[in-house]
Amino acid sequence: MQSTTLPTSTSSGQLTSSGFTSPNNQPTSSPSSTTSPLHPNYLHFFNESKSWINSLKFCKSRGSKSNLVQITNQTVHADVTQLLANVELQCGEVWIGLERSIFEWNAPWLWTSSDVDKVVKYSEWHSCFPLNPINYHCGKMVRVGNGELKWLDASCHQELPFICQGALLNF
Repeated sequence: MQSTTLPTSTSSGQLTSSGFTSPNNQPTSSPSSTTSPLHPNYLHFFNESKSWINSLKFCKSRGSKSNLVQITNQTVHADVTQLLANVELQCGEVWIGLERSIFEWNAPWLWTSSDVDKVVKYSEWHSCFPLNPINYHCGKMVRVGNGELKWLDASCHQELPFICQGALLNF
């Protein structure tokens, strides 16, 4: 399985082309080989198409704190944008950790992780959202005409590449 890894920004170090540097500018591990315990919020892109639930299961099986990416603020959105900048996405789409209940047509969108406030507050919804509020219960990112990444609702059965967030034990 092909993966690309990028650390997310933190206040304790700086992102460089070779990975993170610690606050004293000493390099940490390479972002393509391992996850530093000092920076557990790495992003991992997997260029293998899976359904949303199988993508979620894959991420969760790789570590106790691993999940589909939770884009809870502009910093994480910028990190995901950077991660995908040079990636050829199948149909320009990728799964993220957004879901909503299948039992209510107007149920709120939630993040899958219990480590963050589950209700979506920060958002990057596409102007076409929602595409199908009755049948679409999973969230994906789509690359729009100008290369910008926006969110859309989707069928959970669609198969797309995905992004895991968190320290992965093996990938």
